[in-house]
Amino acid sequence: MIEIQSRDLERVRPLLNSIPKEVKKAITRSVNLGASKSRTFAVRQTTNDYYIKARDIKEAINISRATYQTPQASMIVRGRQLSRIRFKVVGRPGPSKSIHPRLQIGTKKSEGMKTMENRFYQMGSNGIMHVFYRKNPDKRNPIGVDRGYSVPQMLGTSRSIKLLEEQAVPIVENEFERQIHHL
Repeated sequence: MIEIQSRDLERVRPLLNSIPKEVKKAITRSVNLGASKSRTFAVRQTTNDYYIKARDIKEAINISRATYQTPQASMIVRGRQLSRIRFKVVGRPGPSKSIHPRLQIGTKKSEGMKTMENRFYQMGSNGIMHVFYRKNPDKRNPIGVDRGYSVPQMLGTSRSIKLLEEQAVPIVENEFERQIHHL
């Protein structure tokens, strides 16, 4: 949780006592801009660390905006494990009948591409492309969908949260200062 305590607010409050609505407006606008820029920063940071598209991360992040009555915004990250096809996959599609059926799959950029045995990708029965793996062939369902990380797992590391907080505080304070000068 990011708490903003602005020294400028105390300095400006006596000057703007006659127009408290304008102060609330400045606070709300600066908090909403800080939340929006924090989401952008989180998406960029995650795409730098993982082989994933920004669209897949951005659609999992919801921002509840600040209002005049409640001048706080929150960023909620939800989602299930993503199919491996959303990450970087190198290989030929379809079940391979060659001697070495392999795919190279990359999830984290720091780990690089890993060669995965008994994996293939093709269109699933629901019309969506997936990476499949072969389970025990004696079972009823010998093929399963291979999954990677979820968006909350990617964003939920303590390093990511710390960087996000460090980045959001100056943005909100600078925007609040700009909004006050604009009034």
